[in-house]
Amino acid sequence: MSNGVNEMFVDLLDSHVGGVSETSDCLVAVDKGSLVWMTQLQSALQSTCPIGRGKKKLPMAPHARVRRAQKLAALLEGMALSEVIERVRLGKSDPHIACLDRALPSILKDKSMTEHLSSGAALTLAMEILDVLMVVYGSWFGRSKIDNARRERERACGALVKRMLAFKRRYPKLMVIRLDVGYGKQYAAQVDPSHEILDHWSDLLDAIKEGFETSFLGYAAKIEYGVRKGPHMHLMLLFNGSKVRQDVTIARLIGELWKNKVTKGAGLYHNSNEPNYKARFTHCGVGVFSGLDDATIAGFQRVADYLAKRDLLIRVAMPHVFRVLRTGLVLPPARV
Repeated sequence: MSNGVNEMFVDLLDSHVGGVSETSDCLVAVDKGSLVWMTQLQSALQSTCPIGRGKKKLPMAPHARVRRAQKLAALLEGMALSEVIERVRLGKSDPHIACLDRALPSILKDKSMTEHLSSGAALTLAMEILDVLMVVYGSWFGRSKIDNARRERERACGALVKRMLAFKRRYPKLMVIRLDVGYGKQYAAQVDPSHEILDHWSDLLDAIKEGFETSFLGYAAKIEYGVRKGPHMHLMLLFNGSKVRQDVTIARLIGELWKNKVTKGAGLYHNSNEPNYKARFTHCGVGVFSGLDDATIAGFQRVADYLAKRDLLIRVAMPHVFRVLRTGLVLPPARV
């Protein structure tokens, strides 16, 4: 495969998944309460409006409106509107929260920014928000925000699947390993996410390249942030299955490298190549693949979609991370 195609692949991932607009000048210290609130808000809004392309009208049954307003009101109760606005604006990278941010100015006009909302006031405000939010969701702004996010994920997922298939065609026995690596709870609460996980990932990648010099083919690494987990990464590692065996053992060896050598005992990992875990999925997308059938492609799509999904908290808690999805999936020149 030509260098031009390889460069196009990297550009595609960088522009649609990896790139974020924040710079190191806009780092914001966010407490965990705010992060929990934003994830709950995101969930509430997603269930409120699963909008699709070109869907302009969003009817909502009265009982559903009340139920969703109550869910939203539970998040607003006891808060001052100034705090609501601050948290919403921090989470604007999420398309649903961006739509809420668009709806708020007309709703909050002439309201007190400092008075804390009672349960009744929170429910009344939630009902107002839903009414205006439905208008925003049905507008060009709302449809474009939601549809662009969906297309971004689909494009990135498609690019990853195509690259996995390219490796599979080049290497008859392709080994796919999936690991989640992070930190123990106590360490996750103390770790400075600014650089440490990126440094640890660099050290792990160097160790993999050194230990599996003749068989390691490439990787995709997705950085995420969890309220309880802190910074962590989802890894997909590709190996030449003709040169190494026992994917579960190799995955375990790499996990132990992360836990004991790279993080000096502070790390944890989850091995998705364990047989009991793989058995949970019809098309798991990990293991050694000798053939290329519909089941293999479906498995690759599941892995790629997981890596391509958007993560809200990483962009709030770690805005210095310019590339959320990092890849090293460049095919070597074909043998003549």
